[in-house]
Amino acid sequence: TDGNRSVGPTWLGLFGAQELLDDGTTISVDEAYLLKSILDPNSQIVEGFLPDLMPKIYENTFSQAEIDDLVAYIQSLGN
Repeated sequence: TDGNRSVGPTWLGLFGAQELLDDGTTISVDEAYLLKSILDPNSQIVEGFLPDLMPKIYENTFSQAEIDDLVAYIQSLGN
């Protein structure tokens, strides 16, 4: 969360940002986008990043409360 890009976009300042996807569309990073990205990581790939790098097991690994906490943490890093 230091602002540097890695396997995916940095979480620092991510919430509320606009992201260009590899299909040419632009999305606003909101709670719905974060939930979808955690549960179905290949559904919307940010331009410049590769698909199939994030695990697709979070829905079966973490409780809904834990996923909600992760979304809240990313949200707290703001924009």
